[in-house]
Amino acid sequence: MLEALQPTQDPDWVLNHEGYSVLTESAVESRFAFGNGFLGMRAARSVSRGPTWVGWLGYSRWASWPRCYVAGLFDVPNIEPPVPALVPVADWSRVRILLDGKSLLGREGEVRVGIRKLDLRRGLLLSTWTHRTPAGITFEGHELRLLSLADRAAGLQLLRFSIDRAGVDLTLEASFAMAGLGMEPLRLEHDLGAWHLEGAGKGVVMTGAATLLLGDDLLAPERPFPLRWAWRWRGRWPNSTASSRWRAPTPRRTIRLRTPSPRWPAAVRWAGAPCSPNTRPPGMLAGPPAT
Repeated sequence: MLEALQPTQDPDWVLNHEGYSVLTESAVESRFAFGNGFLGMRAARSVSRGPTWVGWLGYSRWASWPRCYVAGLFDVPNIEPPVPALVPVADWSRVRILLDGKSLLGREGEVRVGIRKLDLRRGLLLSTWTHRTPAGITFEGHELRLLSLADRAAGLQLLRFSIDRAGVDLTLEASFAMAGLGMEPLRLEHDLGAWHLEGAGKGVVMTGAATLLLGDDLLAPERPFPLRWAWRWRGRWPNSTASSRWRAPTPRRTIRLRTPSPRWPAAVRWAGAPCSPNTRPPGMLAGPPAT
Protein backbone atom coordinates (compact mmCIF):
# COMPACT_ATOMS: atom_id res chain seq x y z
CA MET A 1 0.00 0.00 0.00
CA LEU A 2 2.78 2.44 0.88
CA GLU A 3 4.44 1.91 -2.49
CA ALA A 4 1.14 2.48 -4.32
CA LEU A 5 0.78 5.89 -2.66
CA GLN A 6 4.16 7.07 -3.95
CA PRO A 7 4.29 8.95 -7.27
CA THR A 8 6.54 8.10 -10.19
CA GLN A 9 10.14 8.96 -9.31
CA ASP A 10 10.74 10.86 -12.56
CA PRO A 11 9.39 14.39 -11.85
CA ASP A 12 8.76 15.02 -15.56
CA TRP A 13 5.79 12.62 -15.34
CA VAL A 14 4.15 14.32 -12.34
CA LEU A 15 2.11 17.54 -12.12
CA ASN A 16 2.01 19.09 -8.64
CA HIS A 17 -0.24 21.55 -6.88
CA GLU A 18 0.27 22.64 -3.28
CA GLY A 19 -2.10 24.55 -1.03
CA TYR A 20 -5.83 25.15 -0.98
CA SER A 21 -7.79 28.27 -1.89
CA VAL A 22 -11.50 28.55 -2.59
CA LEU A 23 -10.64 31.06 -5.32
CA THR A 24 -8.59 28.58 -7.35
CA GLU A 25 -10.10 25.23 -6.32
CA SER A 26 -12.41 24.94 -9.32
CA ALA A 27 -9.53 25.57 -11.74
CA VAL A 28 -7.34 22.98 -10.00
CA GLU A 29 -10.12 20.39 -10.19
CA SER A 30 -10.35 21.00 -13.95
CA ARG A 31 -6.62 21.00 -14.67
CA PHE A 32 -6.01 17.81 -12.71
CA ALA A 33 -9.02 15.96 -14.17
CA PHE A 34 -8.27 12.43 -15.36
CA GLY A 35 -9.94 9.72 -17.43
CA ASN A 36 -9.49 6.47 -19.34
CA GLY A 37 -11.44 7.13 -22.54
CA PHE A 38 -14.70 5.82 -21.08
CA LEU A 39 -14.93 7.49 -17.67
CA GLY A 40 -13.74 10.97 -16.75
CA MET A 41 -13.52 12.68 -13.37
CA ARG A 42 -12.67 16.09 -11.94
CA ALA A 43 -9.97 16.15 -9.28
CA ALA A 44 -12.27 17.27 -6.46
CA ARG A 45 -11.23 16.55 -2.88
CA SER A 46 -12.91 13.41 -1.57
CA VAL A 47 -12.71 14.36 2.12
CA SER A 48 -13.39 17.66 3.93
CA ARG A 49 -15.90 19.05 1.45
CA GLY A 50 -19.54 19.68 2.20
CA PRO A 51 -22.56 18.56 0.17
CA THR A 52 -23.18 19.75 -3.38
CA TRP A 53 -26.55 20.16 -5.01
CA VAL A 54 -28.24 22.13 -7.79
CA GLY A 55 -29.63 25.28 -6.20
CA TRP A 56 -31.97 27.95 -7.45
CA LEU A 57 -29.19 30.55 -7.23
CA GLY A 58 -27.62 30.17 -10.63
CA TYR A 59 -24.79 32.52 -9.72
CA SER A 60 -23.70 30.57 -6.61
CA ARG A 61 -19.96 29.94 -6.47
CA TRP A 62 -19.29 26.43 -5.20
CA ALA A 63 -16.11 25.75 -3.23
CA SER A 64 -15.88 22.40 -5.03
CA TRP A 65 -17.62 21.01 -8.10
CA PRO A 66 -17.16 17.20 -8.17
CA ARG A 67 -18.22 15.51 -11.38
CA CYS A 68 -17.85 12.09 -12.98
CA TYR A 69 -18.83 11.52 -16.61
CA VAL A 70 -19.35 8.58 -18.95
CA ALA A 71 -18.29 9.00 -22.58
CA GLY A 72 -21.26 9.57 -24.84
CA LEU A 73 -23.86 9.81 -22.07
CA PHE A 74 -25.69 12.87 -23.42
CA ASP A 75 -29.15 14.26 -22.84
CA VAL A 76 -30.89 17.57 -23.52
CA PRO A 77 -31.38 19.50 -20.25
CA ASN A 78 -33.97 22.20 -19.63
CA ILE A 79 -31.95 25.06 -21.10
CA GLU A 80 -32.36 27.52 -23.95
CA PRO A 81 -31.38 26.90 -26.63
CA PRO A 82 -31.89 23.12 -26.14
CA VAL A 83 -28.54 21.48 -26.92
CA PRO A 84 -27.18 18.07 -25.84
CA ALA A 85 -24.91 18.05 -22.79
CA LEU A 86 -22.95 15.42 -20.90
CA VAL A 87 -24.89 14.02 -17.95
CA PRO A 88 -22.93 13.63 -14.68
CA VAL A 89 -23.22 10.24 -12.99
CA ALA A 90 -22.99 9.61 -9.25
CA ASP A 91 -19.96 11.00 -7.45
CA TRP A 92 -18.45 7.80 -6.01
CA SER A 93 -15.39 9.51 -4.53
CA ARG A 94 -16.89 11.41 -1.60
CA VAL A 95 -15.98 10.20 1.89
CA ARG A 96 -17.50 11.94 4.90
CA ILE A 97 -15.53 11.72 8.15
CA LEU A 98 -16.92 12.76 11.52
CA LEU A 99 -14.72 13.26 14.58
CA ASP A 100 -16.70 13.23 17.82
CA GLY A 101 -19.85 13.82 15.78
CA LYS A 102 -18.56 16.85 13.83
CA SER A 103 -17.86 16.72 10.10
CA LEU A 104 -14.33 17.32 8.90
CA LEU A 105 -14.67 20.34 6.59
CA GLY A 106 -11.99 22.29 4.75
CA ARG A 107 -13.62 25.61 5.59
CA GLU A 108 -13.28 24.96 9.33
CA GLY A 109 -10.01 24.72 11.18
CA GLU A 110 -6.65 24.92 9.40
CA VAL A 111 -5.48 23.01 6.33
CA ARG A 112 -1.76 22.79 7.05
CA VAL A 113 -0.78 20.61 4.09
CA GLY A 114 -2.67 20.15 0.84
CA ILE A 115 -0.91 18.50 -2.09
CA ARG A 116 -2.34 16.99 -5.26
CA LYS A 117 -0.22 15.12 -7.78
CA LEU A 118 -1.31 13.92 -11.19
CA ASP A 119 0.91 10.97 -12.11
CA LEU A 120 0.78 10.92 -15.90
CA ARG A 121 2.87 7.78 -16.24
CA ARG A 122 0.63 5.64 -14.01
CA GLY A 123 -2.59 7.50 -14.82
CA LEU A 124 -3.73 8.32 -11.29
CA LEU A 125 -4.35 11.15 -8.85
CA LEU A 126 -2.48 11.27 -5.54
CA SER A 127 -3.46 13.57 -2.68
CA THR A 128 -1.93 14.33 0.71
CA TRP A 129 -3.36 16.66 3.31
CA THR A 130 -3.06 17.54 6.99
CA HIS A 131 -6.00 19.25 8.67
CA ARG A 132 -6.26 20.59 12.22
CA THR A 133 -9.86 20.90 13.39
CA PRO A 134 -11.20 23.67 15.68
CA ALA A 135 -11.20 21.06 18.49
CA GLY A 136 -7.44 20.61 18.07
CA ILE A 137 -7.55 17.16 16.42
CA THR A 138 -4.97 16.72 13.66
CA PHE A 139 -6.09 14.58 10.74
CA GLU A 140 -3.60 13.31 8.17
CA GLY A 141 -4.77 11.62 4.98
CA HIS A 142 -3.33 10.07 1.82
CA GLU A 143 -5.44 9.18 -1.19
CA LEU A 144 -5.01 7.37 -4.50
CA ARG A 145 -7.70 7.54 -7.17
CA LEU A 146 -7.70 6.08 -10.67
CA LEU A 147 -9.91 5.02 -13.56
CA SER A 148 -8.79 1.64 -14.78
CA LEU A 149 -7.35 1.05 -18.24
CA ALA A 150 -7.63 -2.73 -17.83
CA ASP A 151 -11.35 -2.49 -17.07
CA ARG A 152 -12.56 0.90 -18.27
CA ALA A 153 -15.87 0.63 -16.43
CA ALA A 154 -14.10 0.52 -13.04
CA GLY A 155 -12.50 3.09 -10.77
CA LEU A 156 -10.41 2.69 -7.62
CA GLN A 157 -10.04 4.89 -4.57
CA LEU A 158 -7.58 4.17 -1.77
CA LEU A 159 -7.69 6.35 1.34
CA ARG A 160 -5.29 6.02 4.27
CA PHE A 161 -5.65 8.33 7.25
CA SER A 162 -4.78 8.87 10.88
CA ILE A 163 -5.57 11.15 13.81
CA ASP A 164 -3.18 12.24 16.52
CA ARG A 165 -5.06 11.15 19.65
CA ALA A 166 -7.00 8.33 21.23
CA GLY A 167 -10.51 8.42 22.63
CA VAL A 168 -12.09 10.06 19.56
CA ASP A 169 -15.37 8.69 18.20
CA LEU A 170 -14.93 8.26 14.45
CA THR A 171 -17.51 7.80 11.73
CA LEU A 172 -16.65 7.13 8.11
CA GLU A 173 -19.45 7.40 5.58
CA ALA A 174 -19.11 6.64 1.89
CA SER A 175 -21.81 6.99 -0.70
CA PHE A 176 -22.54 7.54 -4.37
CA ALA A 177 -23.39 11.21 -3.93
CA MET A 178 -25.74 12.97 -6.36
CA ALA A 179 -26.78 9.58 -7.71
CA GLY A 180 -29.27 9.88 -10.53
CA LEU A 181 -29.01 13.66 -10.84
CA GLY A 182 -31.30 14.50 -13.76
CA MET A 183 -32.17 10.84 -14.32
CA GLU A 184 -35.09 8.58 -13.44
CA PRO A 185 -34.29 5.70 -11.05
CA LEU A 186 -35.07 2.24 -12.40
CA ARG A 187 -33.60 0.04 -9.68
CA LEU A 188 -31.92 0.70 -6.34
CA GLU A 189 -30.39 -2.03 -4.19
CA HIS A 190 -27.72 -2.12 -1.50
CA ASP A 191 -24.83 -2.41 -3.96
CA LEU A 192 -26.45 -1.42 -7.25
CA GLY A 193 -28.25 1.51 -8.82
CA ALA A 194 -29.76 1.88 -12.31
CA TRP A 195 -31.05 5.10 -13.85
CA HIS A 196 -32.69 6.11 -17.13
CA LEU A 197 -32.29 9.36 -19.06
CA GLU A 198 -35.60 11.08 -19.71
CA GLY A 199 -34.89 12.46 -23.16
CA ALA A 200 -32.19 10.30 -24.77
CA GLY A 201 -33.60 6.98 -23.60
CA LYS A 202 -30.21 5.76 -22.45
CA GLY A 203 -29.32 4.27 -19.11
CA VAL A 204 -26.47 3.83 -16.67
CA VAL A 205 -25.81 1.19 -14.01
CA MET A 206 -23.35 1.60 -11.13
CA THR A 207 -22.26 -0.99 -8.58
CA GLY A 208 -20.10 -0.86 -5.49
CA ALA A 209 -18.89 -2.83 -2.48
CA ALA A 210 -16.76 -1.96 0.55
CA THR A 211 -14.95 -3.40 3.55
CA LEU A 212 -13.11 -1.77 6.43
CA LEU A 213 -10.39 -3.30 8.59
CA LEU A 214 -9.36 -1.86 11.95
CA GLY A 215 -6.12 -3.65 12.66
CA ASP A 216 -6.97 -7.25 11.89
CA ASP A 217 -10.64 -6.79 12.77
CA LEU A 218 -13.23 -6.59 10.03
CA LEU A 219 -15.84 -3.93 10.79
CA ALA A 220 -19.32 -4.54 9.45
CA PRO A 221 -20.83 -1.42 7.85
CA GLU A 222 -24.26 0.00 8.48
CA ARG A 223 -26.34 0.07 5.29
CA PRO A 224 -28.99 2.75 5.82
CA PHE A 225 -29.59 3.37 2.09
CA PRO A 226 -28.61 1.86 -1.26
CA LEU A 227 -25.02 2.53 -2.32
CA ARG A 228 -24.12 3.85 1.11
CA TRP A 229 -21.79 2.48 3.78
CA ALA A 230 -21.09 3.77 7.29
CA TRP A 231 -18.66 2.61 9.97
CA ARG A 232 -18.39 3.81 13.56
CA TRP A 233 -15.63 3.08 16.04
CA ARG A 234 -13.71 4.69 18.87
CA GLY A 235 -10.01 5.41 18.50
CA ARG A 236 -8.17 3.07 20.81
CA TRP A 237 -4.78 4.77 20.68
CA PRO A 238 -3.06 7.39 18.52
CA ASN A 239 -2.21 6.24 15.01
CA SER A 240 -3.97 2.92 15.58
CA THR A 241 -3.60 0.42 12.77
CA ALA A 242 -6.50 0.08 10.38
CA SER A 243 -7.16 -0.62 6.75
CA SER A 244 -10.17 -0.96 4.56
CA ARG A 245 -10.85 -2.46 1.19
CA TRP A 246 -13.57 -1.38 -1.19
CA ARG A 247 -14.38 -2.93 -4.50
CA ALA A 248 -17.07 -2.52 -7.09
CA PRO A 249 -17.79 -5.54 -9.28
CA THR A 250 -18.68 -4.82 -12.87
CA PRO A 251 -20.70 -7.07 -15.19
CA ARG A 252 -17.50 -8.34 -16.72
CA ARG A 253 -15.49 -9.38 -13.68
CA THR A 254 -14.75 -8.76 -10.03
CA ILE A 255 -11.29 -7.49 -9.10
CA ARG A 256 -10.02 -8.18 -5.60
CA LEU A 257 -7.30 -6.32 -3.77
CA ARG A 258 -4.98 -7.87 -1.23
CA THR A 259 -3.82 -5.11 1.07
CA PRO A 260 -1.44 -5.58 4.01
CA SER A 261 -2.35 -3.87 7.28
CA PRO A 262 -0.80 -0.39 7.11
CA ARG A 263 0.32 1.77 9.98
CA TRP A 264 -2.50 4.27 9.60
CA PRO A 265 -6.27 3.98 9.30
CA ALA A 266 -7.21 3.55 5.66
CA ALA A 267 -10.10 3.26 3.27
CA VAL A 268 -10.04 1.66 -0.15
CA ARG A 269 -12.88 1.77 -2.62
CA TRP A 270 -13.72 0.33 -6.01
CA ALA A 271 -16.47 1.88 -8.06
CA GLY A 272 -17.73 0.91 -11.50
CA ALA A 273 -20.06 2.68 -13.88
CA PRO A 274 -20.85 0.40 -16.80
CA CYS A 275 -23.41 1.74 -19.23
CA SER A 276 -24.60 1.24 -22.77
CA PRO A 277 -21.76 1.57 -25.30
CA ASN A 278 -24.15 3.06 -27.86
CA THR A 279 -24.19 6.45 -26.17
CA ARG A 280 -23.72 9.56 -28.29
CA PRO A 281 -25.47 12.92 -28.65
CA PRO A 282 -28.82 12.80 -30.44
CA GLY A 283 -28.34 13.32 -34.16
CA MET A 284 -24.57 12.80 -34.06
CA LEU A 285 -23.07 10.06 -36.22
CA ALA A 286 -20.86 7.49 -34.58
CA GLY A 287 -17.17 8.15 -35.18
CA PRO A 288 -14.35 5.66 -35.71
CA PRO A 289 -13.54 3.32 -32.82
CA ALA A 290 -11.06 4.55 -30.24
CA THR A 291 -7.50 3.30 -30.51
